[in-house]
Amino acid sequence: MKILFVDDDKLMLKLYRTFLKDEAETEISCFENVDEAFKTAKRHYFDIIFSDIKMPGQDGIEFLNKILTSQIKYGKFFFVSADREFTTSDATENGADGIIYKPLQKKELLSPISEIKNQI
Repeated sequence: MKILFVDDDKLMLKLYRTFLKDEAETEISCFENVDEAFKTAKRHYFDIIFSDIKMPGQDGIEFLNKILTSQIKYGKFFFVSADREFTTSDATENGADGIIYKPLQKKELLSPISEIKNQI
């Protein structure tokens, strides 16, 4: 399973890696900005993409729009946000499969990953 994370917070990227270090057959790619993540998403298929919503420069919504308009293939896309006013409905209206909220708990991150692993 290939997972892509985009978050301008280096500590969050480290947390993602820590949470997933024991997950078998999982390849993780982490990026601090949309441009680098987008370049990689164009070249590689990801089973799941997690993107912070609020980032300097391009945000997570713009990132998802770039992916959708470029017809890049991927499995599922989840927003990550500390803003609880941005709801699951808002996420799906913007084309995402869902949202997980900060502060992040390991089980919240593993839930959509496990769901996708069961489908593969």
